[in-house]
Amino acid sequence: MKVIVNVAAIATCLTVFVVGHQHWKEKIEVHAAQSKTSVVMKQPVTAEEEAVDVMRYTKNLPPFFVKKIEQAIQANKPLSFVIAGPHATTEEGSWAVMVKQFIEETYGKEVFTVHIHSLTGETSANILAKSALSTLEQYEPDVVLYEPPTLLDNGLIGIHNTVKNTNEMMQQLKQLPSAPALLVQPSQPLAQASVYPNEVTLVKEVIDQHGVYYVDHWKTWPEGEALSAYVSVEGVLSEKGHAQWASFYKAFFKGV
Repeated sequence: MKVIVNVAAIATCLTVFVVGHQHWKEKIEVHAAQSKTSVVMKQPVTAEEEAVDVMRYTKNLPPFFVKKIEQAIQANKPLSFVIAGPHATTEEGSWAVMVKQFIEETYGKEVFTVHIHSLTGETSANILAKSALSTLEQYEPDVVLYEPPTLLDNGLIGIHNTVKNTNEMMQQLKQLPSAPALLVQPSQPLAQASVYPNEVTLVKEVIDQHGVYYVDHWKTWPEGEALSAYVSVEGVLSEKGHAQWASFYKAFFKGV
């Protein structure tokens, strides 16, 4: 009887050992699989993968701009992008600052370095007299987004001079030593204006003659009385106006 009990005890111990060993083995396998997964998740993103991820945002950009971005990624050197004009300010909450922050956050500072060059209060005559556009070279720009001061010229120097000065400004921009790619945009629209839109159209014709890419953000602004909540009759941008201008470029640079 005692022998039978001992045998039963031994059999029970063996069963417990086998079951325990199997459970331990399964836990080890699960832990190993989880560790392997963790290692895979933590692997750094390659330059090629990062480039593919960034390039999906570029479908709204002109081909020459896309090529500049590709070259910046391949050279591992940030593209120097300058936003310049009379309404490009470095004040917090301005459309230019919001665009700068959005581009650098979306593409990364490894791809873009955005500079804001303000020409606040300067008419086209003043910009030429001061050779103000030559100062853009300090950024060694790869791409420049320029706003001619058509709104500031309005009612001051005459459309004939505005057109002539715009032609000269385009020549100066194209002659910058760094030979940047150029984009040109209009100033903000004005509610119930009659002369100003015609002036903007004439300036655009000069831009087109130079073969420079024109970015028309006017099509996204509200029209009529609704515009007065965004821009005053004097052309001053409200908080909503800055947000509206910035929203256009956020979509432009996000590919939506």
